[in-house]
Amino acid sequence: MSEKITIVEIKELMEKLLNATKPLAEAHPKVDKKYHYVRVIEGFYRRNYFTFLAIRYLADAPALADSAGVLTRKMTEDVISIEYMLLKGKEDMAKRFQNFFYIQAYQEIEHRKRLEYEIPSKAEITKLMKRVEKLKPLFWHEKSGEFMHSWSGMSAEQMWVELAKKKVFGKHDVHSVLLGYTYGSWKNHPNPADVLTYMTNDLRSTFSASALKQATILGMMDYIRLTTRYIDEIRQIKQKNVYEDINKVVKEVFGYMDDERFALDKKTN
Repeated sequence: MSEKITIVEIKELMEKLLNATKPLAEAHPKVDKKYHYVRVIEGFYRRNYFTFLAIRYLADAPALADSAGVLTRKMTEDVISIEYMLLKGKEDMAKRFQNFFYIQAYQEIEHRKRLEYEIPSKAEITKLMKRVEKLKPLFWHEKSGEFMHSWSGMSAEQMWVELAKKKVFGKHDVHSVLLGYTYGSWKNHPNPADVLTYMTNDLRSTFSASALKQATILGMMDYIRLTTRYIDEIRQIKQKNVYEDINKVVKEVFGYMDDERFALDKKTN
C-alpha cells in the first residue's frame, strides 16, 4: 500500500490552487441586477479564498493545526449553504440569504438594548423595522415566537441531511464532509475527547499532525467545490467558457486528490 500524502506535498497543492484562483477571488462579474445568486456566491468565494489562505499559513505551524480544523469547518458550512441554495432554487434562496441581513440587524439591536449599549437613531430603527415587518412571514418561527437564527431556518446539520438524502454529494464526499465537520465541531466547542489530546506532549504531537492533514485536505476539497460552482455560475450567465485556465488547474489538483494517498481516516498521521 502506498504511503500517505505528506504535508509538504499538500502545501504545494494549496499554493497551486491559491495562485491560480487569486484572479477569480478578486473579480467582480458585471451582471444584470436580476441575478442575486452570483452576488452571494461571489461573497462566499472571496471569504473562502482568505479562509483557505489562512489555513495555508497555519499549515506551516503544526502546533496550530486545531485552528486550521476550525476554519475548515467554517468552509464546509459555506459549501453546505451554497449547495442548499442550488437544491432549493438558487435565486430565491440567494434573495432569502440577502434579506436575512435585516433580521440579523434587528436581532443585534435587541441584544444591544438588553446590554444597555448604544443603538441606532429612532429614524434608522423605524426604517429598519419597515423592512423587518415585510420579511417577518419569511423568517418568523411560530413555535418559539421569535425570528429564526439562521438564513435558511435550519442548522447546517439539517441542511446537510437534506442534501445527503437528495444525493447531492457522492459517497466519498459524504464521508469526508462528515469527518471534517465532526472534527471541526469538536475543536470549536468544549469536548472531552478533544481536550484529552492536549494532556501530554506526545499526544499533542500525534493529534496535531493528524488534524493538520485532515484540515488541509478537506479545506482543499471545500475550496475546489466552491471554485467550480462559482465558475459554473459565471459561465452560465455569460454563456462563455471563461476562466478555463483556472478550471484546468483545479481539475489537475482534484485529479491528484483522487489518489488513495489522500484517503482520510481517524489514523491519518
